[in-house]
Amino acid sequence: MNHMLGYEKSETEINSLAKCYIAISEDDQRLVSKFKLPDIFISIVIGGEWSYRSYNYWGEIISFLLKDKNIQIVIIGSDNAKEVEK
Repeated sequence: MNHMLGYEKSETEINSLAKCYIAISEDDQRLVSKFKLPDIFISIVIGGEWSYRSYNYWGEIISFLLKDKNIQIVIIGSDNAKEVEK
């Protein structure tokens, strides 16, 4: 991506700037804590505003994951994901 955009940064510079996490605000932390989620889980975000940009095979993925009885899955989505959720 660095090369495609014509940036002159070295790999070392990019790695020093790159972040491998997503921050969550204190308000969002309070909201999430109300759901009493397990300590360890997999989140799957379903749905999408445009059907051509939405992944439609979550059922197969979840069925595969649930072969391991220790895995807990949390499905996340907005109103446009209600049909997929079912």
